[in-house]
Amino acid sequence: ENNGYPLTFFQVRADDLDIGVNAELSFALIADGNGSFAVRDAALGLIDVVTSLDHELVSEYTLVVEVTDGGEPTRRDRTTITIVVEDVNDNSPVFMPAVPHATVNETATRGTRFATVVATDADSGTFGTVRYDLLTGNSPFGIDSKSRTSSRFRKT
Repeated sequence: ENNGYPLTFFQVRADDLDIGVNAELSFALIADGNGSFAVRDAALGLIDVVTSLDHELVSEYTLVVEVTDGGEPTRRDRTTITIVVEDVNDNSPVFMPAVPHATVNETATRGTRFATVVATDADSGTFGTVRYDLLTGNSPFGIDSKSRTSSRFRKT
C-alpha cells in the first residue's frame, strides 16, 4: 500500500528441459489484477506494479501468469499468484457526527453516562484501533479511552 510505481516486485521463473529455441521462455499476464500489474520483461518474467495500491480499496489481487516456449508446437503452462496488499496507517480516525454534541443535567451524579461518541478508522487491524482522549486537563468530565464505539463522560 502507498507504493511508488512502476516498481518491479516479483520475478516469475520456469524451467524447460528442451534446448535452443525450444527452451526460450516468454511470460505474459493472462489476468493482470485489473490493470495494476504488468510484465516488464517477458524473457525474464519481471512483473511490475504499475498503479498505486490501496489496501482499503483492494486488499488482494489474483494474477494468472502464462509461460510459453519457443518450440513448434508452442508449449505453455499457467500459474496463479495471489498478492496480499499489506495495510499501513494511512487513514485518520473520523468522528460521526463530525462535531459531536451532548448535554448533561446539572444535577447529574458522578459517573453518569450522558453521551456517546463514535469514531471510525478505515485502516485494518491495530492501525484501525481508535483511542479516545480529552484534550483538556481540568475538565469535570472523563472518557473511556479504549472503547471503539462508546465513551463515558463522568461528572467529577
